[in-house]
Amino acid sequence: MKRVLICDDDWLIGRLFTRFFEIAGYETDLALGGYEAMQRCAQHRPDVVVTDILMPEGDGFELIHHLRQNLPGVPIIAMTGSPDERLFQEAERLGVQRQLRKPFAMRQLLQAVQEELSPEQAGDTAAVAAPLVA
Repeated sequence: MKRVLICDDDWLIGRLFTRFFEIAGYETDLALGGYEAMQRCAQHRPDVVVTDILMPEGDGFELIHHLRQNLPGVPIIAMTGSPDERLFQEAERLGVQRQLRKPFAMRQLLQAVQEELSPEQAGDTAAVAAPLVA
């Protein structure tokens, strides 16, 4: 089973994502900041990381940099509710290929994870509900 590491400083959003991916058949880990996510990566290697960018306890950029140094092959999906395009540009500069702006439909996140893990799974989101996330 593939493991998704969710990193978001909003516990409710993180828990929603975690439960959503569990229902979709993934193992999950939840970290409430970049530093905690780095520790979780050391305990259980994720197959994909979904991280918020702006967080007080180790931001997404610190996490992305850490992952690129220590787990260079792990796909990263960055997300933010900020309208500042420079955040996505910086994430892209650090090697993140996929970004999502909050709010987005959960099916968009699921599809992004599926495409990062295995392109042949992309589009197979019908079995999972698609609530909106703020």
